[in-house]
Amino acid sequence: MRILVISNSEWDDQGAGGNTLSNWFGGWNNSVFFNVYPRLSLPNNTCCKEYYSVSPFSLIRFFFRPSKVGRRFSVKEQIIVSRHQKKEKKVISWIHKRARGIAYLINDFLYDIVRWQNDKYVRFIKECNPDIVFSFATGDTFRRQNLEYVKQHTHAKIITFVADDVYTIYSDRSSVLMRRYKKNFEDIMYMSDMVYGASEMMCSEYGRLFNIQMKPLYKGCHFMGVKDVINNPLRIVYAGNLQYGRINSLAKIADVLEVINQHTIKCYLEIYTGSDITPEINEKLNRKQSSRICGPRPYETIKQILHQADIVLQVESFEPQQQKIVRFSFSTKITDCMQSGSVLMVIGPKGISSVEYTKNIPGVLLATDPDEIGNLLKNVLNNPMELLSRAKQIHEFSIRNHSLNSVRKALQHDFNEVIRL
Repeated sequence: MRILVISNSEWDDQGAGGNTLSNWFGGWNNSVFFNVYPRLSLPNNTCCKEYYSVSPFSLIRFFFRPSKVGRRFSVKEQIIVSRHQKKEKKVISWIHKRARGIAYLINDFLYDIVRWQNDKYVRFIKECNPDIVFSFATGDTFRRQNLEYVKQHTHAKIITFVADDVYTIYSDRSSVLMRRYKKNFEDIMYMSDMVYGASEMMCSEYGRLFNIQMKPLYKGCHFMGVKDVINNPLRIVYAGNLQYGRINSLAKIADVLEVINQHTIKCYLEIYTGSDITPEINEKLNRKQSSRICGPRPYETIKQILHQADIVLQVESFEPQQQKIVRFSFSTKITDCMQSGSVLMVIGPKGISSVEYTKNIPGVLLATDPDEIGNLLKNVLNNPMELLSRAKQIHEFSIRNHSLNSVRKALQHDFNEVIRL
């Protein structure tokens, strides 16, 4: 099977998107992967060997010479990270902080007006000769144009995955960019031969909106051993981004722990994140007596840290606007927590897919109201050995429902069925 993956950044196992792709596609026998993406940065994974990169910097640099846009390369080649690639990361970081809206609009227009699907791109697609094109479903023009070209010029079937409730965001905002994204997203939904969703709630809602059949798709677990020793003090670990209001939920946990740890440190929160740390975030989460920000770590290191923790944490915001954004999403952090062998604690409001799903997992520690966090942690500290039995319950559920091999086999089966259509 020949599979072309369309992504919005480099396929890097250290990032959430790249790690998810490798989780699904790693170890596939008799399959060859190709990847088209709009960045200069180099990939880092063991699944895919052949790439085509179309950076916005390339569009600008060769605006009047579009035949030079794009770079085809293989991981077998000796490639040195250039100053342009380092500069791209700095520019992207600056844009995220100061000029996200207008920069994204300009970026989207560039892919619309520059003829980047040139002879080099056409040759790459012909060489790929894909049976399947797989892509996360978002409304950017780069993604839509890739899918349209492949749909028109190859025999490939298109399979997409909706990770977040982006269509609501596009529909609720009236900016030029959001209107473009909304139209592109609708086009992608209707040209897809199969669509996955991040949760059952998302599949139900989006299936109704677009009158299509959707299936939930979760990340598979690569299981660690079950927790059999309790730390003193107890270690709570959060590993993930600080977006969508999660900062305030983490700060609430830190508030509770400061009270608990007034005389003796009994329990501590460690936060591993690659998110930018502003002075405000630092003040909220870097506290001597209750929590500290530990910065980012490689994924394999994070797996070990989660395994060594007593409690692994997933949090969502209690702010209504943030709840609306994440309501249908299923955080991949939950799967990372479930495979760790430690006890999963979930803090978040009712009605969100990630929270609702974990209600069905025996052994999970759950608080659906900020005022419940104090009693939840006090009960844990009053009987810490109970964590061992909870960890075993979670582990057994995860093996039954989220085995990595089972997820990959089911995905391969679906892909083969779509090809036969």
